[in-house]
Amino acid sequence: MTQLKMKDAFDTTDTYLYKLSEKEGFEHFKHVLFFTSHQDTIVPYYSARVQVFKDDLEIPNTGKLLAMNQNIMNRCVNGVTRVDVDFNYDTSSLSSIIGRTAHLMFTGDQKFLHTFVNKYKKIFGEGY
Repeated sequence: MTQLKMKDAFDTTDTYLYKLSEKEGFEHFKHVLFFTSHQDTIVPYYSARVQVFKDDLEIPNTGKLLAMNQNIMNRCVNGVTRVDVDFNYDTSSLSSIIGRTAHLMFTGDQKFLHTFVNKYKKIFGEGY
């Protein structure tokens, strides 16, 4: 969690995630998709989208985060597809109130995964 919160070093550019953003990898993918949901409060919306919004520019250290964002985006040679997801689920449980349900549905909801695979297979073709 310390690494995910980028609290593993005093200087943002010395954190594990920042260093990871400088490594090769994304350029090997034909399609890069970033999935986000406003219902997921575990991962910040802008972070999951790998996107900096105008209001974020006023936050301290934004310059370093912009550089990290550019490190990632420059390696996505074919661009990216950002997909916003709105899950339909019971909102009365504690897990849903704190945003945990939506976070887990990205990887654990079979219906979502099936829909995702079939939709993007049609968009990108069978060989994606």
